[in-house]
Amino acid sequence: MPIRLLALLFFVANGLHADAPAFDLAGPKVDVHVQRAGKTLPIAQVPNLLPGDRLWIHPDLPESQSARYVLIVSFLRGSTNPPPADWFHRVDTWSPSVRQEGVFVVVPPEAQQALLFLAPETIGDFSTLRKAVQGRPGAFVRATQDLQQASWDRLRLDAYLAEIKTLSTADAKILKEKTELAARSLGIKVDQQCFDKPTEQQAPCLTQHTEGLVMDDSNAQSMVTQMANGSASDMINQLSYSSRFGGGAFSPYVGAVVDLARILSTLHTAKFQYIPALALPQKEQGDTLNLRLNVPPSFRDPKSVIVVALPPVGASHLPQLQQAVSEPLQGAGSSAAATTVSYCATKPGLELSAEGAPLVFATAMAHDLVLHVETKGASTPAKGEGSGLGAGQTATTAKDGATGITGIEVPVRPDAASGSFVLEKPLPALPENEVVAEVRGKWGFDSWEGPKFHLISPHTGGWTIPASDQNVLITGREDTLHIQGGNTLCVADVRASVPEASGHSNDLKLTWKAAKPELLEVAVPLKNAAPGTVTVAIHQHGLAKAEEIKLKAYAEGASLEHLTLSAGDKVAVLKGKRLDEVESADLAGISFTPAGMNRVEDFDRLEMSATGVTATLQPGSSYSAKVSLRDGRTLHVPATVGAPRPQVELISKGVQHDESTGEAAGSSPVRLGSSSNPDDLPLQHRLVFFLRSHVPAAFPRTEKVELAAVDGSFTTTLSLADGSLMLEDAHTAVGTIDPLTRFGASAFGPIQLRAVSAEGITGDWVPVGTLVRLPGFAPANALRCPRSSTKPCLLMGTNLFLITAVGSTPDMANAVDVPAEFTGTVLTVPNVGKGSGSGTTGAGTSTASGPTGTLYVRLRDDPETVQTLSLPISPAPPGAAPAEAPASEPAAAGGSASAAVPPTAPHE
Repeated sequence: MPIRLLALLFFVANGLHADAPAFDLAGPKVDVHVQRAGKTLPIAQVPNLLPGDRLWIHPDLPESQSARYVLIVSFLRGSTNPPPADWFHRVDTWSPSVRQEGVFVVVPPEAQQALLFLAPETIGDFSTLRKAVQGRPGAFVRATQDLQQASWDRLRLDAYLAEIKTLSTADAKILKEKTELAARSLGIKVDQQCFDKPTEQQAPCLTQHTEGLVMDDSNAQSMVTQMANGSASDMINQLSYSSRFGGGAFSPYVGAVVDLARILSTLHTAKFQYIPALALPQKEQGDTLNLRLNVPPSFRDPKSVIVVALPPVGASHLPQLQQAVSEPLQGAGSSAAATTVSYCATKPGLELSAEGAPLVFATAMAHDLVLHVETKGASTPAKGEGSGLGAGQTATTAKDGATGITGIEVPVRPDAASGSFVLEKPLPALPENEVVAEVRGKWGFDSWEGPKFHLISPHTGGWTIPASDQNVLITGREDTLHIQGGNTLCVADVRASVPEASGHSNDLKLTWKAAKPELLEVAVPLKNAAPGTVTVAIHQHGLAKAEEIKLKAYAEGASLEHLTLSAGDKVAVLKGKRLDEVESADLAGISFTPAGMNRVEDFDRLEMSATGVTATLQPGSSYSAKVSLRDGRTLHVPATVGAPRPQVELISKGVQHDESTGEAAGSSPVRLGSSSNPDDLPLQHRLVFFLRSHVPAAFPRTEKVELAAVDGSFTTTLSLADGSLMLEDAHTAVGTIDPLTRFGASAFGPIQLRAVSAEGITGDWVPVGTLVRLPGFAPANALRCPRSSTKPCLLMGTNLFLITAVGSTPDMANAVDVPAEFTGTVLTVPNVGKGSGSGTTGAGTSTASGPTGTLYVRLRDDPETVQTLSLPISPAPPGAAPAEAPASEPAAAGGSASAAVPPTAPHE
């Protein structure tokens, strides 16, 4: 290989991998536009040429240009078919007509490539260059392809560097976000390590080593070929992998330029050497090709010929652009990223993200772009008649009027910084909740349909609070409120009017995020708020009026944990805290009202009475009870329904006397019970009661009956196994118990019973009566009275302290009180007769065996009930004095208090 070629390769590779971008020398300018089918476009908007296109070419050289350039327009028809002589057009750039008007050249049939040559004027310049191209057409075909690819890559790189320059003063977060968006849209590789550097070093870092930033563009690969094989390319590849030349940073941009160095360095004659120039049209100056050189031109032999590639000749390759699938959720109040395919149609500055075709964002080849929206409707009203269309917006009707489809078109422009299409004008109001919009326009001279986007339009009346959050706002803390709606994309702002203790309201901007496309999570701070109405206002893009939702903020209140009951029960138990605020509950349509509350450890237990039948509830099923509080709140609490509990009914009860003591049935001197309290039961006598089973209907043989004091001081269990229970029939059982034997002599007070199943499940308590203890009397001589009715009688017995008062009349008008600490066996009581054998006197009655006296007593175990004591009257012995008397003074016969009456002689 010639030394000159090696030197040129070294120079080009070194220039490519230096910090400065390649092709940094400004060359001459050439104005070009293309006319096809009566329409003319600037060269910046033309991605391809077709045979028959009319090119207008105008060399834009300064008036002071001292070296004359010959412009040669050449067309190629492949690497193996040299072009004919008439495919070369000479233009003398110094000619006044050319300076003023330029020249027109028509692309010939069968042409595949177009080239411009700028050669210094010399003898034989035109013929020499034409012979060089005809002699080696394949080299120039390849050079044309690489030049065009390198030009497009350079446009992408320049667009990226321009964006970084504008962002160099932005903060680190914005710089990173915008840089990544621009790199995605332009197909640029970003060095993520740059973001780890200090803020002021990040932007310079992102623009270093530009030769390795441009990534492959699949849309342009069909227009160029890969590097040729051979020893020269092998050497170049080895150079590119060395650390001096970038350590293997071999982007498509580098590949195209290095290939040019290989090809053009071998194309030289005695008069000319060929140097490449990148043609970089600007969007603002669409007719002008700004040429950039990587090698300084030479005006000494061999003179430098600048080679410029025009767009390829052939069918257009439309860019394959698709919607970006990973974007921050539109409208969210959080920076969290989420995958979405929809956009809010009314959002100001609407940006529709897309990717996959860098040339759409880096060049002007995609032009006259609009966002076409198809909406279903009968017709589109004319502008100014309520159509909602503004300047720059058009509406078109589909050809098939029967379809009822109308189209709205709004101009858009591609924005490399955001990697999206930006609307030039806002969209009008759309009738549907969701429509499909498509980017349409021109790619050069051809019609182009770009990516499609789903657009959401906001509508009022769609925001609701789920039942679970109706009562979530509690003062003194921050609560999270869930708001459901059609779509959160168009939510612009969420505010709340919060009541304060002063009576005024505080307007707060709330922090929110879109947890789902149809769900808002809103943080409502109520630390300094007062109970009252909170108004949450949801502002949506495109709607003038915010949608308001009113909720009530409550003070810290009841906390519910669980509701339990058994099927068929009349009472349920609610567990929680501050249950005094509970007003009612509803379980499967059955209402419950508070019946009584007690506190167990740190929780309240509220008994709630059912107003309906609970037997219809299914044990084991999952229920939720709705609990209403006194302040208007409604809370939900899980409810557990257990199996029905055993229930029995007390049919009857009675007392049996112990015949082993010689006491006949009904011969007890104390007759318990009265019309006011018929339920007193003597401790010393056998208790018999009959029970009927209600749940279950038949009395189970394994069921037991628990009999206990109401205060829980004593208890016992009866069962069929121990004989204390006996089945009368399948539904009824009789229970027998000796209370004194089971409970002892100290048992007294109200007693109750309940059924207990074999599994230990207990039924409701059923009242039985009141156990009372009776004093002991010897009927033959327990009551002794003197002949004089004005004298008191003597009542003798045991355990007389069990009596609180003794009287001779049922109204206890002349009752004698018995002290609680009385230890004697004789009491002085009011007289009930005229003496032994004297017939009926006072409260006494006469029988064949002698007179009987009736006294009335109150027992200590049931002091409210008056009991009856009937005893035979025995005469008091002459001169006998009572052995003991009450400590307190008994009342006289007339009811007044008097001293204890001493024993009297028989003659008195």
